Amino acid sequence: MRNFARLTLLAMLFAAPLCVMAQDASAKPTMPAVLPPGASRDDYLPIATRLYIKLSFTLNELDEHGKVINTRRFEGITYAHPQGHNDEASISMRDRIALLGKDGRVSQFTDLNSKISYSHIYVIDENHVALSVQGSMESLLPTDNTEFPVTRTNEWSGNVLMPISERKVIFSSDDLASKHTLQLDLLVTRVR
Repeated sequence: MRNFARLTLLAMLFAAPLCVMAQDASAKPTMPAVLPPGASRDDYLPIATRLYIKLSFTLNELDEHGKVINTRRFEGITYAHPQGHNDEASISMRDRIALLGKDGRVSQFTDLNSKISYSHIYVIDENHVALSVQGSMESLLPTDNTEFPVTRTNEWSGNVLMPISERKVIFSSDDLASKHTLQLDLLVTRVR
């Protein structure tokens, strides 16, 4: 009888960790090799490992001496993940500009659009994130012809490695006609 009790006790001691592991494994969904339609990889990743961040973009127009003459700011909040966060987000702005005719009255309107998109956000380490950024900005070129306004579009696209809590210029473009420079800089901060 004692041997039976000992064997039963040993079997329970060895089986208990297996039962706990089985319960723990069933609580977390495992990521399938192929995601079902409409499912996101984020649904299978633990929320506790997400790093919520604020992205502060500043688009500066500089004159030929490097002085800021125009600024546009864009801000967004998203999260980064060690396995990556692939969803895309964007911030858009539209300016509606009235154009005056030769008689001094409003003859027509034109729209100037600005858009910043970001995606594929990864946590590299506790002080760095990597992401893809796409930027587009339209500006009105000075001209005497008010009937047919000339707009210029600057577009940028690339991957950046950003230190957290440090502002960094991520794109820069020279305007050959006016000797102005457009710069897009980014500041990534943690959201608490």
